Amino acid sequence: MSSNGSEQLQISVVIPTMNASRNIGECLQSIMRSSHSPIEVIVVDGRSKDGTADIARSLGAKVVQGTAQGRASDCNIGIAEAKGDIVAFTDDDCVVDEHWLERIATCFADP
Repeated sequence: MSSNGSEQLQISVVIPTMNASRNIGECLQSIMRSSHSPIEVIVVDGRSKDGTADIARSLGAKVVQGTAQGRASDCNIGIAEAKGDIVAFTDDDCVVDEHWLERIATCFADP
């Protein structure tokens, strides 16, 4: 645990997605390598037809069903599911830096 208490803040990472089987695995693996703990990863799947949800589940993400109403709606579904103190978002084709969440938590831990 860091001295500033940032490691006590749970971060929920929400990833709205649809038909991203080519990208979602690498994205999730980069999040799972995070230097911050605890984290919760929520994939909001907009009714993919290519196995995106199965890949996400196999890598430890919580998968919830999105809508056909688009990204903003799916982000709101992710927020409603989130249990963390902080909610962060990323796209399904991003590979995040391993310190990304730690930096976010540090900023929020500083009164």
